[in-house]
Amino acid sequence: MKKLLAIVMVLCLALAFVACGGPQKEENTASPEVSQSASQAPVSESPSQAAASEINVAYIAKNTVDAFHATLNGAAKTALDALVADGTIKSWQLY
Repeated sequence: MKKLLAIVMVLCLALAFVACGGPQKEENTASPEVSQSASQAPVSESPSQAAASEINVAYIAKNTVDAFHATLNGAAKTALDALVADGTIKSWQLY
């Protein structure tokens, strides 16, 4: 019985070591000029107004009456109203 338990434990240990080994990550072999020019490309930080005007948000609240959830809903209302004001989203609705 002890030999069987020892064999099972050794097999489990071997399986754990095999499972931890994975494929190696490939290194970036691109030349510095290529990576430098790619990093200088302009990046848009905000979505375009055309795409932003299409976003509608539905905020689903568990409860709208008790004090804890009323506080959460108030904070969500403030944040979502700010997103509507700066044009990030089109509208939002509380459910």
